[in-house]
Amino acid sequence: MNLFRFALKNLRRNVTRSVLTILSIAIAVTLLISFLGLNEGYTRAILKDVNQLGAQLLAVPKGCPYEATALIISGGVLPAYLPEEALQKMLEIQNVNQVYGILMGLQPSQTEPGTSDIIYGVTEGIFELKKSWNLTSDVFKETGAIVGFKKAEMLELSKGDSITIGTKKITYKILEILPLQGTEDDSIIYIPLQEAQALFSLPSKVTSIAVTLKDPTKMAASVTEIEKLQDVQVVTMDQVLGIVLKFINTVKVLLLGIILIAILISGLQILNSLLTSILEQIKEFGVFKAIGATNQQIRWIVLFQTFIIVIMGCLFAIGIVFILRPFLNNLVKLYVSSAPKGNLIVFQPWMFLAGTAFALLVGFLASLYPAWTASSQVPAKVIHMEVQV
Repeated sequence: MNLFRFALKNLRRNVTRSVLTILSIAIAVTLLISFLGLNEGYTRAILKDVNQLGAQLLAVPKGCPYEATALIISGGVLPAYLPEEALQKMLEIQNVNQVYGILMGLQPSQTEPGTSDIIYGVTEGIFELKKSWNLTSDVFKETGAIVGFKKAEMLELSKGDSITIGTKKITYKILEILPLQGTEDDSIIYIPLQEAQALFSLPSKVTSIAVTLKDPTKMAASVTEIEKLQDVQVVTMDQVLGIVLKFINTVKVLLLGIILIAILISGLQILNSLLTSILEQIKEFGVFKAIGATNQQIRWIVLFQTFIIVIMGCLFAIGIVFILRPFLNNLVKLYVSSAPKGNLIVFQPWMFLAGTAFALLVGFLASLYPAWTASSQVPAKVIHMEVQV
């Protein structure tokens, strides 16, 4: 007797029930794999954005330093400012190696009505800290703008073209187009700090100051020294990552709870489907046992039915996650305003293996009682019984 073929034949008895069971498994596994992919992709994107700042410390106006840093990373605008003279004062601190000042702001776009341009006024120190730009401070020897890759692509701009910025309609020559960064840098227009101060009518002001240290092991002492400056508060990149990852972990627990409920429901659906199927086949199982089938063979039939259902559900789920990945990526960015740039859904082979293994485990546990029920039947009783399904 081919047990696997018999199990497959049993599933065909009620195609609708089998399909619904497979769909319930597919939905649960899709949620699990998507959750793992989102966790991986979002964490990677956050780490990339933080690392792209090129700084170990960020000096911001007193208030909520974490909110300020999050706004800077995501291209937001702070409501408070630091005096520009703080740049020179920080350079005079013994353990400070390099600094660059940032003045951030939004201006109505002159090329895309109804939208805003993100403008960063920066000092020349940014070229030393942002190595991925592959630019030097010589770029700003000529007054002009550096445009992020995606911004330039959207406006169909090239090096040497001109761009008009803000309500003052100041025109700048495009000095460079940044290489693709996969971060907020791709959507930002960079101009010299003094130009931004004039554009925003904020003379001698900066939004924040990025800092690197000569000796990172003396970070605590350096933070204390920097915070002696008036109205200055310091946040380290480790602190930012800690806060962000803590938030991600909180959301992760909530999502995981929802997914576990979905998986539990799919397990119950498997249990219900198998029990119903066994009731329909109970006379056949009795005949099998009467002609010499062992309890173990009966159990294997039930387990094979479970295996077929779970594997088909997992294969369906893998197809779904690849189809839905662009949609899920856009959905996260739509509802999470501070979401980092780049791909937020990243799949690894182990995720598919983990989803399949977990589904098989749930299916196996759900099949234990039906398998025991099928194998424990007494042929003499079930062959003559009337079964209603």
